[in-house]
Amino acid sequence: MQFMRARLEASKPIRIYEVGPRDGIQNLFKVVDLDKRQQLIEYLALAGIKNIEIGSMANPKKLPTMADSHLLLENLNEKGIDANFSLLVMNAKGMYLAKESGVEYVNVVISPQEMFNRMNFVKDMHEMMMIYEDILYDLDRSKVRVYISCAFGEGFTDEEWNECITWAAAMGDTVVLADTDGSVNNRKLHKYIKMAQKAGVKNVALHFHLTFKKSQKTIEKYLDTAYHLGVTEFDSSIAGLGGCPYVINSGANLSTESLVSWAIKNGIEVEGINLRQLARATRYARKITSDSKISRILPVHNWSDARVLIHSIWA
Repeated sequence: MQFMRARLEASKPIRIYEVGPRDGIQNLFKVVDLDKRQQLIEYLALAGIKNIEIGSMANPKKLPTMADSHLLLENLNEKGIDANFSLLVMNAKGMYLAKESGVEYVNVVISPQEMFNRMNFVKDMHEMMMIYEDILYDLDRSKVRVYISCAFGEGFTDEEWNECITWAAAMGDTVVLADTDGSVNNRKLHKYIKMAQKAGVKNVALHFHLTFKKSQKTIEKYLDTAYHLGVTEFDSSIAGLGGCPYVINSGANLSTESLVSWAIKNGIEVEGINLRQLARATRYARKITSDSKISRILPVHNWSDARVLIHSIWA
């Protein structure tokens, strides 16, 4: 107990990276109007959240919930809102549209697990590395966020994981270890955070999913472990919206409210947070998604059937 008090007295504030407007809303059955998506983002900014992923540059015919994300960025930039807005980009076409809309912060996804890469992009890890190198060459590393999906999963060696994380560290200052498939445990968490730090990642961040096997209490233990290892940036989603639509057992995202609650209970400051405004953002998120069930987008019965459909989303 004395150790815990000493740690909290010397604690660093945590940063929220809000993914609800993208990772949350993209999984809905219904399309949320652009003005409602924008209003949610504005409420999140008023709550003091400075880093918000607002959408993805996916094929709008295949992922209509993310249609016009580049226009959403233009609208937000015109209003001069005090926050950093990012877009998820997967290919050259998406990057071109994002740049035309004035994008400053970009997120990309890769995995050491080849099944994930094949199912998501119909390409292997090395092919995706080359694509990203081509489209990110002129961006400041401090504004590139690299996600390592299925970072705690199976289907890869330590050597392959190291290759992936070393490449990611060279592409962006922030590398996010994502528990996409719900495989994380404390042993893996400790192992891979240490490996990422050893590989030279400037800022290791984490993205947790709640699953049927992982309760909020379990996730809080992981937050404790990560924080003790020096991680101070965490992804979360307002009202817990989202999860990965392409991965079985992905579950929902860690909610922003739960992350803030964990921090408060442990005496940890949350950078810039306004609890009253956060509550308003939560109510609004629930309101605009209340008549829509969370969808996997793809009725996946076997991966081979889903492969072509997934490819078309990013085409």
